[in-house]
Amino acid sequence: AIELNASITVEDFRVFNRCLDESIAEAVTEYGRRREGVIVSEGTERVAVLAHELRNSLQTAMLAFSILKRGSVGTDSSTATLLNRSLTRLHDILERSLSEVKLESGTLKISHIAIATLIEDIEIASALEAANRRMTFTVMCEPNLQIDADALLLSGALGNLIQNAFKFSKPNSRVSLTIHAKQGHILFDVEDQCGGLPTGKGDELFRLFEQRGEDRSGLGVGLAVAQTSARAMKGDVRVRDLPPKGCIFTIDLPQARPST
Repeated sequence: AIELNASITVEDFRVFNRCLDESIAEAVTEYGRRREGVIVSEGTERVAVLAHELRNSLQTAMLAFSILKRGSVGTDSSTATLLNRSLTRLHDILERSLSEVKLESGTLKISHIAIATLIEDIEIASALEAANRRMTFTVMCEPNLQIDADALLLSGALGNLIQNAFKFSKPNSRVSLTIHAKQGHILFDVEDQCGGLPTGKGDELFRLFEQRGEDRSGLGVGLAVAQTSARAMKGDVRVRDLPPKGCIFTIDLPQARPST
């Protein structure tokens, strides 16, 4: 209108506004349709991956149990060890899935936790896993440490780091969990004997589906979930390389204020 030096009538404005309104509505509708399609696609893919993981571990467990029932092998056999690992794997998958659901829903349950109590079950389960893998697992924790955190997320994050340490450490090696306070923070250090990290690959380990060794069991999501869980509790996870020995993964969370 300016270029043509033409006047704009009220009706012209009405037509323009109506066209603009309809165009915006159509664009928003199309965006919503496509976004919904992406969400459904991603959800379907995640369910398919979860089902695949569960099926593989369950099939292995059923096969091992079937052999044990025949009585041809004992409870201290490799078959029994395989059954135990498969059941442990099923447990880990479900624990990870629960953590993911809590993170996505935003329903964190922050409570005042005595760390010594929190790690009791983790220590027992990890010691059994270490024995099955012919490794040693040790825990050192400063006394009377307290933290405000979501117990499920913190347990899951620690479990992911410990399982990762077991997965990449060699037989007859050692995995350790050390918990201590430093400058208003609680540090959970999980040290392994993996031999060290590839140069410049530290940050990449926390990407979804990233795997760093020849062992491709699992999906490479444990470290990403652990980091997301820690950040949801106002903390973080970092890694320190100790070549040629191994590395230390640290969950860093704020220390709880003393109760009054």
